[in-house]
Amino acid sequence: MSGDRSQMRQICQHRLFHRFTVILLACGIVFPAVQAVAQSRAEEWQTVAVFSMISTDEGAPLIRQAVTAMNHPGLADMLADMEKTQREAFVTLDFSQPKGVVCQTNGRSFRFLAFAAMRDVTALPYGIGKMIADCEVNRDGWYKMPLSNAGQLPIMYQNVYVKQQGNWAYACYGVTQPPKELPDDAAILLEGLPQEYPVALRFNCAVLPKSLVNGYAALAKTFLPMAKAFLQMPQMEDSESQMALASFDLFTAVAKETIDQLVKFVNETETITFGLSGNADNDLIMTAKLIAKPGTDMAGDLALMADCTTGLIGFYRPDEAIYSQITATPIQAYDQAYCTTILTATEKLIDDMTDNVRKGLERDNNLTDFDGLEGMEKVMSLVKQSVHVLQQTVGAGKFDFAESITADFTTLMAVKIAGGNVLLKPGNELYDFAHLMMAQQLADDGIAQMVILERETYKDFLFWTIDVSISLPRHYVFGLSDSMFVYAQGFAPSVLDTVKEAIDRSSKPVPVPKEIMVFAPDKIGHAMKTFGLDIIANGIDEGQAVMDIMNTIPENAKIVVTQEVEDNTLTWATVFDGKLWPTIGRIWKASGFRLQISGTPES
Repeated sequence: MSGDRSQMRQICQHRLFHRFTVILLACGIVFPAVQAVAQSRAEEWQTVAVFSMISTDEGAPLIRQAVTAMNHPGLADMLADMEKTQREAFVTLDFSQPKGVVCQTNGRSFRFLAFAAMRDVTALPYGIGKMIADCEVNRDGWYKMPLSNAGQLPIMYQNVYVKQQGNWAYACYGVTQPPKELPDDAAILLEGLPQEYPVALRFNCAVLPKSLVNGYAALAKTFLPMAKAFLQMPQMEDSESQMALASFDLFTAVAKETIDQLVKFVNETETITFGLSGNADNDLIMTAKLIAKPGTDMAGDLALMADCTTGLIGFYRPDEAIYSQITATPIQAYDQAYCTTILTATEKLIDDMTDNVRKGLERDNNLTDFDGLEGMEKVMSLVKQSVHVLQQTVGAGKFDFAESITADFTTLMAVKIAGGNVLLKPGNELYDFAHLMMAQQLADDGIAQMVILERETYKDFLFWTIDVSISLPRHYVFGLSDSMFVYAQGFAPSVLDTVKEAIDRSSKPVPVPKEIMVFAPDKIGHAMKTFGLDIIANGIDEGQAVMDIMNTIPENAKIVVTQEVEDNTLTWATVFDGKLWPTIGRIWKASGFRLQISGTPES
């Protein structure tokens, strides 16, 4: 019977494989055909994405400024030589103009245009210009450059088209017929980004055709169930196959819901822009800006975010922590459906895992007692109830989370929950079981006094604490109330007191701070000295070198992330403090970094 079943599985898999292959081949034939038809029609091409870089004349001084701040003469000399070499080699380029790449669509297909200011594209060095000049030229002045080994590659378009127009050179990919008209000044395609950021990437989501977005999403979702059959391999045990299928069910649920969320995100977004810039203080600023379409669910999300409050402000400690972050966002109805689907699939996976482990333990002939089974069931019971609490938390309509690593290496983490009291019973049962097992094991090993487990109540919280005195003393705290879960760990014996203080400071909701994340690396070296911690490296010299670098980090040199919501616009800005550049320079020197430039301009 088992042989027949294996044979049937193989037959089914072969049939599914052939069907899968036919669908892929059909897609490979149909999509290029559709795109070719689309290109034959006179339609307006719109820009979907833009990658922009400022001119070398503007960008080189910014790089030199940062390198000077790093106090790394060797790197400065290397970059100076590199710039000199490239300016001498690329004499055809106009180094005073920006450059970039755009992706455009006509509603049915895509094309890429790269461009740079130059006098003669056929004068490019390293044999590139001669290669272009030897290519076939069409009536519109486009050189048709075949891609190297394109015949052996599974790519749709096997040529790149290059054209000199006025003082700009263009390269086009993704078409069988390159555009007949191009702007005389390609900088207009950069949508003003060089005036805002030295380097930038923008996605114009509003331009993406819904038919394309929805079509590709539907195609991706169609293939997910088909892949499930390949998990039922003949060589797998039934229990292994059951677990693999259950895991894939969870993956499928997550993938489908994520695809739907991405489609909704794209359809409700005007633009997303990522930019890199600096200022007179040598700060490096990375900006992400999202603009939502008015009247959409996303616009509603942003409006709620602007007025969002947090009930965990006591766990956010930017002034005294090495690292600290806080997040509070609304969970709207469509987000709740997304989370509920995933959590339901997770709950089913937990049931399957529990059943599978139970059967495995019961079949184990070497098992003399069922302590392992009892412990597993208590863990799974707590996990399953935790999923239930997560479902209730999602239904409450808000995500509120805070975390800090303080200067004495105490980790504090808290999240607001709903219906947390249901975790008290399974939590206590697991704690009691662990206490019993641990006490027995430690007594057998003669180290019973080195691990202490205790319980304590504070206000409406129940705390489970674990104090470990093996090697470096460490203290762990798990705290639970009906509306909050808390976790903390650290070397200082005052960890529990710190948690209580954070809870007291979080008694009233407050507006979410504009600075949502702060990293203060200058506190790391001091904390390591306080607790006598060492850097583990290849040798003593390397470890000492790292500590020396950490001890020279300037005070209050931080990396800060800010969040700002205005109208339909959400902006995240990450500021890398300019005072950190000398530290980067020391790290660069310690790493022994080398870069060699080779090659000649001629072919």
